[in-house]
Amino acid sequence: MADRFIAAVMTSFLFTLGAALVFFHDRFMMLPTAMITFPLVFACGIPASIVIDRLMRLLRLNRSAGAVFVELALYGAAGIGVTVLLFWKVGGVFFAAGSPMYYMGVAASVLYGLCLFALRRKSRSEAERCS
Repeated sequence: MADRFIAAVMTSFLFTLGAALVFFHDRFMMLPTAMITFPLVFACGIPASIVIDRLMRLLRLNRSAGAVFVELALYGAAGIGVTVLLFWKVGGVFFAAGSPMYYMGVAASVLYGLCLFALRRKSRSEAERCS
């Protein structure tokens, strides 16, 4: 669970910085972006990560390159789901077609998956070194 929390913190900072500079082209958008990103990553990203891990265990895929791509695709789908949930709760619209926020949701969730993968790989290599 600690790896999920650390990945959520890393993702929140990296995505906030990236979205403010690349998507909005304004460094002053960091605070408003952070006000949305941090709660969403912690409230929706961590539970989605738990569901994806259980789903990957049910699929019984080994840690091959294909399994990593399947896991990242599931994170992308979770990003779309969280964005739909956000639109529904905030604006009352269940699906806003053509919104660039879906790209941001997918990018944030895939970034979370990559951070989590990197943390797990680092902890696994440290455990192998200590053995």
